[in-house]
Amino acid sequence: MHSRSLWLLYTLTVLAASVYGRVLGPVARDGNLNDSQAVSDPSSAWRAFSCMVPFTASDNTPFLMLYGGTTSDETNPLKVADKGLNSLQVFNTKSNKWYAPSTANAPKTGPVLPGCGAAAGNVWVYDPQYGAPNKASTSVSLLDSVHWSWSMPTQQGQLPVTRFGAAFAYVPSKQAFYMHGGIPLDDTTNTADSSASAANNLDILSPNDLKWGYASNGPARMYHTLCYMKSTESIVLFGGADGNIDSYNDVKVLSAVTNTWQYSPKIDGNAPAERLLHSAVCTDDTMYVFGGVHSIKDDPSDSTVWMLKASNDSGFVWSKAPISGLSQGSGPTARAGHSAAIYDGN
Repeated sequence: MHSRSLWLLYTLTVLAASVYGRVLGPVARDGNLNDSQAVSDPSSAWRAFSCMVPFTASDNTPFLMLYGGTTSDETNPLKVADKGLNSLQVFNTKSNKWYAPSTANAPKTGPVLPGCGAAAGNVWVYDPQYGAPNKASTSVSLLDSVHWSWSMPTQQGQLPVTRFGAAFAYVPSKQAFYMHGGIPLDDTTNTADSSASAANNLDILSPNDLKWGYASNGPARMYHTLCYMKSTESIVLFGGADGNIDSYNDVKVLSAVTNTWQYSPKIDGNAPAERLLHSAVCTDDTMYVFGGVHSIKDDPSDSTVWMLKASNDSGFVWSKAPISGLSQGSGPTARAGHSAAIYDGN
């Protein structure tokens, strides 16, 4: 397979599931998926620039929901922002089977690079192009995962600036979703400037009452990642670009207690190379990073799983993950624009 095609593969074999599954507790729902909704060709489930959310059926079957993204072979997500999918793909992590349930009231066009998670009994999706022509009129959509029906609820507070390629994380102690960075979009043309610069906004959504707030702005970034570490009560930012530099490999840390940034945390070990459009998920004390590219114009080349582990001296240590049970070359190939997740910490 040509390396460009590898952009379009999501990572399911790296870490099976999404950080929201552990910190939120998966969303309970009736186990109403049946064989008539099964996907006969698993390869048809792939998509790039989507999001993945774990939930649990009433019979305790673990599932992952894949939503949004695109099947285009374009490697620049901004160029396919109007080609988002509004269909669901649901994966049974026990049987390794894909399903494609129909949904009611689905948006006409799905989001590209959406933010998503699970809270208050629903799956939550942030559309990064809300308000733009032919896109959603509201930034947040909710999926009732029992009846497979979408709704666009009224939101409170100061809605975030429309922007694309932001990073997202959920903080359970605050019961809040954090959204940072991205590319500001013109809300009348749904486009960014040709020399787009990244935003540094930090917006916070309470999923219980759908109220937006904000906190101290961080570094300007787009196509980066955030994930929450319980042991340090912090959100870890890695990589991304800012419109001037192709990509970074630095780490910034946001305290979930004080909402203040630490720009130069103590980091030991050899860091992975600069990258964007990678994936990153966290367990209690470790962030796992996979894939990405140095710039939009490059092909993916790194198939290593990287670990950033919180140390006992308030710092972090980089290392390569000791993957076992795989023969040389049998793990996931290098890719970017994929989705990765952790289900219930496993």
